[in-house]
Amino acid sequence: MSVGLNAVGEKFFNQVIIVNAVSAITNAELLIGSINQPNQTAVKRQFGNLVPSWKKVEITYLLGDLNEDYLDTPRYIDIFHGNNEKIKSQLDLISNNNYVLSSAMYKHSHKTINAL
Repeated sequence: MSVGLNAVGEKFFNQVIIVNAVSAITNAELLIGSINQPNQTAVKRQFGNLVPSWKKVEITYLLGDLNEDYLDTPRYIDIFHGNNEKIKSQLDLISNNNYVLSSAMYKHSHKTINAL
């Protein structure tokens, strides 16, 4: 990790990459807490907070264009930049079958925030 850390500088790493990751984790935890409450408005609000914080994390995947040490798998699973799949019909098919969810959602694109 020290090679990648030195490529953009420790200050950038600490003030951008780490801050964005912590924010996304916090928003994910708040969303989980909201899901456990019977308040759909809170769930929608927390999901709305999670999306931009996760997108800030995803932006760091652009660093792979600057230095291949920063290439990350999630960068390549974004359905909107790949095959332009019809994700709604795929997710409808998954939700209407009786397969175990982990097996039915075998494609990485089914698991992205963009799929939601």
